[in-house]
Amino acid sequence: MAANKIINSDLVLVDALIALGDRPKIMKTLLLGQNALAMDCAASRIMGFNPQSVGYLRLARREGLGDGNESEIIGEASLEELKRRFPRASYWKQRISWGLQLRIVQAYARIVGDTVPPILIED
Repeated sequence: MAANKIINSDLVLVDALIALGDRPKIMKTLLLGQNALAMDCAASRIMGFNPQSVGYLRLARREGLGDGNESEIIGEASLEELKRRFPRASYWKQRISWGLQLRIVQAYARIVGDTVPPILIED
């Protein structure tokens, strides 16, 4: 989002042709707009998140990149229909999967004498 303070986008494209959740699902959807914040807010709503709870979207609002509510849905599917079709992911399945992946990365780092970037390590 920081680049949007310098570069004004004429067109923002969000690819939702295939969405990932517990399993990939063909959505056949493209989101188009002129405001990156509004498009990311719409995408977060489709995925079932409240844009107010997404840190980088809150920061973008504070930085004056918009309010995230200026999107209008035009097309065959409404926001609610897209939200219903979006594949849900199991919180616990993702948490366990991430934990296993992190352990593998940590083991690899110990073997080769490398470090794990701090941002990957869970609190």
